[in-house]
Amino acid sequence: MTGTDERVGDGPLQQTLPESFEEFLKQRSRRFMKYAQSRMRNREDAEEAVSKAALLLHRKWDRITRHEKREAFAFHVLERVIIDYWRQQSRLDRVWDAALLLQRTAPVHYASDGIDQFGRLAEHDGLDQALDALETRSPRQAKCVRLRHMVGLSHDEIAVLLDISSTRAKNETWQGLRFLRDRLDPPMESGEGSAAS
Repeated sequence: MTGTDERVGDGPLQQTLPESFEEFLKQRSRRFMKYAQSRMRNREDAEEAVSKAALLLHRKWDRITRHEKREAFAFHVLERVIIDYWRQQSRLDRVWDAALLLQRTAPVHYASDGIDQFGRLAEHDGLDQALDALETRSPRQAKCVRLRHMVGLSHDEIAVLLDISSTRAKNETWQGLRFLRDRLDPPMESGEGSAAS
């Protein structure tokens, strides 16, 4: 890896940070956004998370420039902001559900176009559920799969972000993909599909 790559946002991860925070953010914002969007499934929420992470990184800029594993530190800040978002959403969902139960006096009827929108979202339901299961089973594998296949990073770049070896990043990605394949397309048992006698 060299520090002469001039591509902004898509170049290889660099161990040396630029002097200015603005340059740092310019080089990484696209990757941060892709990762946040893969975790949040909503562009506006992902933009907010990246903005909050950028604010925290700016506040800790002196500490980051002295940190031994700078890329991993910056990625960890983004990861914590996303986790905080989901914790807050969980609390809000519980409050909202309680409020709906208290106010409900008649059955709720949805317009047909709303049902169509939910139907389109359901196309991703299986993958979302499988990724959630992988996140619960092995958070590192889930991160590796997201970074490799949703953000487009190489195994070397994932290794830098997660502070693991490149071989470990490749192995974690492979195991995570195997789990997702098994979850999304379970193998048929030998007796299925044959006519009962």
